[in-house]
Amino acid sequence: MEKSNLNKEVVFLILQFLDEEGLKETAHKLERESGFYFDMKYFEDMLLTGKWDDAESYLSGFTRVDDNRHSTKIYFEIRKQKFLEALDINDRAKALDILIKDLKVFSPHHEELFNEMTQLLTIDNIREHASLSTYGDANSVRKLVVDDIKKVIEANPVFHGKLKCPAFKSQRLRYLLNQSLNWQHLLCKDPDPVPDIKTLLVDHVCKPSLNLSSLQSEESDSIENSESDKHLSNRNSDPSTITDSVPFSAAPTNPETTIEDPSVVTLKGRPCQTSNEVTSAIANVLPENVVRILKEDSPPVAMDFHPIWHTLLLVGTNIGSIGLWDVNSSEKLFSENYGIWGTNNIQEALEKGLRVSVKKIKWSPNGSLFGVAFSEHFVQLYSYHDGNDIISQHLQMDAHDGSVNDLAFSSLNKQLLVITCGDDKTIKVWDAVNGVRCYTFEGHNAPVCSICPHVKQHVHFIFSTSTDGKIKAWLYDSLGARVDFDAPGYGYTTLAYSADDKRLFSCGTGKDGEPYLVEWDESEGYIKRTYKGLKKPCFATIHFDSTHKGLLAAGDDYMVKFWNMDSAELWTSTDVDAELLENPCIRFNKKGTLLAVAAKDNKIKILEIDDILLKRNEIHSIHDPSNIHETLKHTQSPILNDASAGVADEGILMNGYQNGLEDGRSNSIEESNNKSKYWSVSEICEPSQCQFLQLPIHPKISKIVRLTYTNAGNGILALVSNGDHLLWKWPCNNLNLDGKATAQVSPHIWQSRSGLQLMSNKLTSSYNGDLVSCFSLSKNDSYLMSTSGGAISLFNMLTFKTVTTIMPPPPMATCLAFYPRDNNILAVGMDNSSIIIYNVRTNKIVNKLEGHSKRVTTLAFSSSFDLLVSGDINAQIFVWNTNGWEKQKEGYLQIHGQKVPEVLSETHIQFHLHQKHFLAVRSNYLAMYEATDLRCCNQWVPEVSVVISQATFSSDGQAVYASFVDGTVAIFDALNFQMRCRINPSAYLNTTPSSSIYPLAIAAHPQKPSQFAVGLTDGRVFVFEPQKPGEDWSRFGLDDKEAMNTRVGLWE
Repeated sequence: MEKSNLNKEVVFLILQFLDEEGLKETAHKLERESGFYFDMKYFEDMLLTGKWDDAESYLSGFTRVDDNRHSTKIYFEIRKQKFLEALDINDRAKALDILIKDLKVFSPHHEELFNEMTQLLTIDNIREHASLSTYGDANSVRKLVVDDIKKVIEANPVFHGKLKCPAFKSQRLRYLLNQSLNWQHLLCKDPDPVPDIKTLLVDHVCKPSLNLSSLQSEESDSIENSESDKHLSNRNSDPSTITDSVPFSAAPTNPETTIEDPSVVTLKGRPCQTSNEVTSAIANVLPENVVRILKEDSPPVAMDFHPIWHTLLLVGTNIGSIGLWDVNSSEKLFSENYGIWGTNNIQEALEKGLRVSVKKIKWSPNGSLFGVAFSEHFVQLYSYHDGNDIISQHLQMDAHDGSVNDLAFSSLNKQLLVITCGDDKTIKVWDAVNGVRCYTFEGHNAPVCSICPHVKQHVHFIFSTSTDGKIKAWLYDSLGARVDFDAPGYGYTTLAYSADDKRLFSCGTGKDGEPYLVEWDESEGYIKRTYKGLKKPCFATIHFDSTHKGLLAAGDDYMVKFWNMDSAELWTSTDVDAELLENPCIRFNKKGTLLAVAAKDNKIKILEIDDILLKRNEIHSIHDPSNIHETLKHTQSPILNDASAGVADEGILMNGYQNGLEDGRSNSIEESNNKSKYWSVSEICEPSQCQFLQLPIHPKISKIVRLTYTNAGNGILALVSNGDHLLWKWPCNNLNLDGKATAQVSPHIWQSRSGLQLMSNKLTSSYNGDLVSCFSLSKNDSYLMSTSGGAISLFNMLTFKTVTTIMPPPPMATCLAFYPRDNNILAVGMDNSSIIIYNVRTNKIVNKLEGHSKRVTTLAFSSSFDLLVSGDINAQIFVWNTNGWEKQKEGYLQIHGQKVPEVLSETHIQFHLHQKHFLAVRSNYLAMYEATDLRCCNQWVPEVSVVISQATFSSDGQAVYASFVDGTVAIFDALNFQMRCRINPSAYLNTTPSSSIYPLAIAAHPQKPSQFAVGLTDGRVFVFEPQKPGEDWSRFGLDDKEAMNTRVGLWE
C-alpha cells in the first residue's frame, strides 16, 4: 500500500477512535489539520448557530479563498451573511470591520457589489434595499445560506473524496492492536499461556520460565515437579490472583479460531494444551472486560435496560437530562433536557439556581413506555415505538410535594399502573394511560425513598421504605399498611426483588454509617442473610442489582462488588480500570449478560457478565466432557446474545465437538452423526408428558403454510394456503402477567381496529405454475409484506388494511425478507431465479441480483456482517454483500462433502442469534454453515426415508426445532445436531393419525427458548412447552431408568 494511502487510513482509524471515546473537538481538529475528511454536518451546525469564525477556521484546513471560484463563493457567502446580520442588529461598527477586513478581498473582481454593500451602512433597515426586501429572520436566512453553500461544496473539486468517511467496523483500531498483540505473542520463543501484557509502547515478549526438570535427577525431578504443579494448581484456583495479573482475557488456543470481538485477545500458535492451560484460559476471563464505553454530558445517576431489546439502555443524569443508547452500536438514539412540558419553567429553575436531577428512570414491563422521576415534583412518561426508535411525550404528572424519589410500574386487572413515592411521605398509584390518580397511601413518618410492587399467589401489593428505616407493605385499597417492620440500621434503605422475582433484598445505611446488604424472608419479615464486604462507614446511596443466574452486585468503594446470592461472603470485585465513582450507579440488563456502570468523566462502561459467572462456576468442571456444551454456551459474547445487529463475534464453535477435544484429531461429520445413534432421546408419546395448547380455530382457515411469532412475543401470525392471514394474541391478565404467548392461557383471534379479522392476499388465476406463499413481518410488528402467488401486499397490522400492492406476476415472488437496517428496503426472491432489492417507500427497484439458475426459495440477512444469503430449490447458495449488493461467495449445500442430490426441494435459511452461522433446511437434511466462506460446520442426515417439513432455531440459538411429514417434531442440540427430544403425533393429535395431517410450518418464540409452535395441514396451530416451567426439552418426561433405555430408533 502506498504511504499516502496508509497515512490516510490511519487518520480515519484515529478519527473513529476519538469519536467512540467522545473526543469530538479533538476529532474535528484532526479533520482540519489532515484535510482528509470534511464533516459536513459539523460545518452546517456551526453556520446555523452563527459561529462564522469557527466555521471559516474549519474550512481553511481544506481550501483557501483563492483556490477556485467555488472556494471563493463559499467564503464570500459566509462573510456576506456575517456582515448582513451585523447590520440587521444595527451594529454598524462590527459591520464596517467585517467589510474592511473580510469582504474587501473580493472587491477587485466584484467592485460594484462591494460598493453596493458599502451603501448598506447608510441605511437604517437593510430591508429597505430592493435586493433585500424579502430578507427574513436570521435563522431562516441561515438555512437558505447553508443549502447554497452545501451545493457549492459538493461541486467543488477540492472536496471530492472528502465528504464521505469510509465504512468499516466499530472499534477497528482496538481490533488491529489486538491482532498485533496476538502476532507478537505467536513469535515468543516460550509463549506463556497467561501473558502479562501491560503496555503497547514496547513489543510484547514472554519472559522465559525456569525449567527445573532439566537440571535435576529423576528423583529430584519428581519432587520439584510435584511442588511446581502444586503452585500452578493454587494459582489457577485463585481468581483474584489471576484477575490482578492479566489485563486481557485469554482463550483456549486453536489455530483455526479467530476472534472478532476487539475487546478480547486470543492467544494462538500452541499446537496443544495441558489441562492447566485450559483451566487458566477459562479462569482469566475477567470482569474488567469492558465491551463499550458511552459518554454522557453530565454524571449518570439512574439507568435501566429495555425488557425485550437487551442492548437498549435508558440513562438519567444529575441535571435532569435523559438519553436512550443502543449499546450495540454506541449510538445515542434519543436525548432530552429537563423541562416541564408546555411551559418554560426550566428557565425559571435556572434563574432560581435550582438543580433538578433524575431520581429514577424505568421501563414499563413490555417496554412500550418509560417513566422518569425528578427531584422536583414531576413524573414524566414517554411512549417508545421500538421499530423506528420513535419516542414521544405521553403523560406528565405533578406527583409529589418536593422530590419524587422512586418510580415503578405494575399491572392490576389488566390496567397498567405507575407507582411513585416522595419527600411528602406518601405513595401514589396512577393510571399509566390517562394519568388519573387511583390510590394514595399515607402512614410513613419520613420521606419515602423506595417502592417495590410485587405479586405473590395472585395477591398484588407494594413494599415501601422511608428514610427512618421503616418498611411497610400495602394492598391496593384504603385500609392502610398491612406490614410494618424495621430495616437494619434504621436508616435509608432501598428494596428490590431478584431478577427472577423470587427473592427479596434490601440495601442501605444505618444512622451511624454502617452499610447493609441483606436478603429477607418476605413472609415472616426477618433477615435470612447479611452479605459481607461493604465499606464502612458509608453515608451515600448504594446501588445494587441482581441476575437470573444468582449473581448479586453493588456499587461501593469505587468498585463493583459481586456475591453469590447463596453465600454471605464477598465473591469478587472489580474497579473497572480505576475509573469508577465512590458509589457508582449499576444496572444489569434483563438477561444478566451485560452490566452498565457509571464511571468518572460522565462515562458509562458496559461489562460482560456471563464471563464472570463462567470463571466462578465453570472452572471446576472444565475438564469434564459432559460440560463442554455448557462451557461453549457461556463463552459466547453477551453483546451478540442481546443484539439484533451490531458487533461481530466468533459465534458458536460449531466444530468444537468434532475438533478432537479429547485427542487433538479432527473428527469427520460422519462421526458426529454416528454419535447421535447412541444418544439418549426423550420420547413424548402421551399428552401428559408436555404442555401443549391448540389455538382457537377460525372457520375460513385450512392449510397453514407459513407461521411466525410477533417480535414482541405476544402473538402468532399464520398464512393460510388460500391467502388469508390469522393473528392470535395473548391477553395480559392475572393468569398471564407479561402478556406473552404461553401454553397455559388461550389467546384470542385478534380483531383489528377497523373490525377486520383477516388480512387476505390477492390470488391470481393467470399464473400457470404452482403458487408459492410467503410473508415477512417488520421488526416493530407494524407492517406485514405477504404474497400468495399474486402481487405482494403491504398490510397495516393495526387496521389489517392493505396499504399498497406491488410487483404483480409474472415473475412470481417466492420469498421475502425485510432489510434489518431499513424497514423500507425489501429483498424479494423470484420464480425466475432473480432477486429484487426494492424500496417500498419510493416504489423503486434498488438493485437486481442475478446468479441463481432455479427458483429462489429463501433469503436471510446477517446484519453483523452486512450479508444477504439466498438459496434456491437446487440447493445452490449465494452470499451477497449488502453494502454494494455484490456477489461475495457461491456454492452448493453438501452431504458428507458431496453435493446434495438434485431433488427439487425448497431450501430454507435462518441465521443464528450471533449472525455468523446459518441453519440450512431441506427436505432431506439439516446443516449449519459459516456464512462468509460457506463452510459446513455440522449436519444431520436421516438414514431412512423421512421428510423434513420445516426447522427453526430456538430464541437463544441453543436448540433446533424440526417438524416432519409423519407428524413428529424433534428437538436437536444446535451445537452438534444430536437429537435430545422427540414429540410423537400421539402426544398432541387427538385424531387418528393420518398421512395427510402433519406440521407444515414451525416457529420459535422470540424470547422463550423452550417454546415453539407448529401449523398443521388441516389448519390447526399448536403451542408447545416443557411440562414444568423453566424445564429444558432435553431433560424431562422420563425417569432416569427409562431415559437410559431409550435410544434413537426411528431414524437410526
